[in-house]
Order: sequence, then structure tokens, then C-alpha cells
Amino acid sequence: MTRNQLYLLIGALCTAGYSWFFFFYRGVAALTLCPFKWITGYPCPSCGTTRGIAALVSGHAWQAWQHNPLAFVVGFLMALLPIWLVRDVLLKSDSLFRAFNFIDQKFKNKFVFSIFALLIIALWIWNLNK
Repeated sequence: MTRNQLYLLIGALCTAGYSWFFFFYRGVAALTLCPFKWITGYPCPSCGTTRGIAALVSGHAWQAWQHNPLAFVVGFLMALLPIWLVRDVLLKSDSLFRAFNFIDQKFKNKFVFSIFALLIIALWIWNLNK
């Protein structure tokens, strides 16, 4: 993936994420977008993240954690990535692209990928049992 492709993808995802959150937070979007939950009736590992971010925005960290701990990661990325993206574009830098490639290389390590996969599975089990 080239720098420009990555930056367009991040820009599109941030725009979609902020749009979805705006409509959810305003009470306009009450439905779930999770195809896994539509088909199976069971939550996926990320179910509850939007509600968790809404709780974080409202200052309710414990409630956010109860909805889904991923809300902290996604909320952090939603705050960081647009700023980093705009900074790189304005300064004609590629620090976000380099960081993405660094993380991508780390995930190619089987041990790192396995730990991440185990954390997601543990989160999914927790999400199914709450």
C-alpha cells in the first residue's frame, strides 16, 4: 500500500467513523451495523465499542469499559489519526506511513500476532458472557 492510498483509506475511515458516531450520539442511529450480530444474534468482539466511546465522551470511563474495552483503543485512534494525518499532509511528511509499516511488520511476527489474537478471543469471550 502506498502512502497516498493509506492516507486516503485512513481519511475515509475517520470520516465514516465520525459520521456514524455523530448520528449514534445524537440518537439518530439506534441500529447495529454488525453483520455478525445480524446473522448469529451474538455479539462480535467489537460490539459495544460505539456505546463505549459515547460513554467516554460523556466522561464515564467505567461504563465505557463495561460496554467494550476496545472503546479506549478506538477512541484514542479516533482522536490521534486525523491530527496525525493532517500534520503529515501539511508538512509533506510520511511519519504516519512509517508508523503503519512498523506496526505491520510487528504483526507479521507469529508471537506478536498470536498474543493479539488471544487478546481478541478473550475479549470476545468476555463480550459473550457479559
